[in-house]
Amino acid sequence: MTVNEERRHEVFEAFKASHGTKIAGALLEMLPPAGVPELATKGDLAIVRADIAALEARMGERIESALRAVQSEVQNELKDIRGEMGGLRGEMRGIETSFQKELRDQTGRFIGWMFAAAGLSVAAASAIGRLG
Repeated sequence: MTVNEERRHEVFEAFKASHGTKIAGALLEMLPPAGVPELATKGDLAIVRADIAALEARMGERIESALRAVQSEVQNELKDIRGEMGGLRGEMRGIETSFQKELRDQTGRFIGWMFAAAGLSVAAASAIGRLG
């Protein structure tokens, strides 16, 4: 015979009539609502625990594998970035060297033009002085 709510209620009413509401309620609390076949045994719980442990182990392995893959990818990306940064440093050094050379050349030309202008100014003053 399976236990259903109607049968549980009949048992409660019978015990309530003979022993009172408190004892009938306590008895009903001790009876499973779906019946004994629905209860898990210690063996059932051991199987479930073993399944959970196996699942945890598989998930742990998957997580560790994924983590190693991500770490490897990050390390490779960092190597690439470092290589690119090294190349950029070389380019920047070349630009700096070129800029310094251009600045020296331009400064030399500017000084040359200043001396030429000063020479022309002196020659012009001298020519004006002879005229006057």
